Formats: sequence, structure tokens, C-alpha cells
Amino acid sequence: MKYKTALAIPFITIALVGCEKLIEPKDKGMTEIKKIEQRWLDGTQLAGATARVALSSQVANLQSIKRDLDEVVVGKCLEEAKANLGESMEMTIKGFLEFMGDREYTAERTLEKGVEKFGKYKKARNKCSI
Repeated sequence: MKYKTALAIPFITIALVGCEKLIEPKDKGMTEIKKIEQRWLDGTQLAGATARVALSSQVANLQSIKRDLDEVVVGKCLEEAKANLGESMEMTIKGFLEFMGDREYTAERTLEKGVEKFGKYKKARNKCSI
């Protein structure tokens, strides 16, 4: 009886170690998302301080950051956060483009929607923190 227990423990350990690779970490992609978030915040701050006539290069930078987000692979837990961040980025970029096109009223509303989505992103992201 003693020997059966002694043999079972190594097999259970091997099985659990093997399953580790199958179990996705709750925060898979968190580091990448946070880096993109910081770049995004820096980019929007700079764009917000840029004159309308010089805004196109800042918007191009924001579009590049959005494309980088699209490439990030996240775990199931961060899918909602990534989707909200992407929608926030889309709305913000659209708002800046509207502003560049002299449509201040719609730009303001669109940018507000982007801020709302960013808040939803942060809530969803925080659920996945370990």
C-alpha cells in the first residue's frame, strides 16, 4: 500500500506540470497592453496639445499605436479590455479627424465616447490583474 502512494505522487506531479502549459494565465498579454496604453496616453496628450494644422502626424502616430494593439495576443480574461481599448482608440482617432475637418461639435462628442470606452477598458483590465 505504501508503494502505491509513493508511485502516485510523481505521476500526479508530472500531470500537473504538464497541464501548466494548457492553463492560460489570467493576465496573458497584460504587459503588452499596459505598454500600449502608456504609448496611447502619451500620444493623445501630445495630439491634444498640437495645433490643428500640424495634427496629421500625431493622428498617424495614434493610428500606428492602434495597429500595434491589434497585433497583441491576449488571454480570454483580457479580450473585453482589449476590445474596449480598441474602440476607445477608434473613437479618439475619429474625433481628431473630425476636429481636423472643422467639425468641432461632432469631434467633441466622438472624443467623449472614446473617453467612456477607455474607462470601460480600465475596468475590464483591472479584473484581470493578478
